Amino acid sequence: MQRTALAGKRTSIDALGRSGSEVFVTTKDKVSEMKNFLVDFLKDEEGLTMVEYAVAGSLITVAAVGAFTNLGAAIVTKIGVLTTAVST
Repeated sequence: MQRTALAGKRTSIDALGRSGSEVFVTTKDKVSEMKNFLVDFLKDEEGLTMVEYAVAGSLITVAAVGAFTNLGAAIVTKIGVLTTAVST
């Protein structure tokens, strides 16, 4: 297994404004491992299924709220008609 190290230097500034440098080393194997992880993550559809359930649930909730709102308005109208009929 051939390993090629890619080295670099990164400068960072901490909370007190002091600058410092970090040395980071990345091997070809780590880059390949990261690439494979990203490809697997993008191909994974399990999270997409959860999003579909969430969207379906929210649509059902909106429909139920709309139906109960209309039902409530219809009940108020009927009670008004009954109240008028009883009082006359």
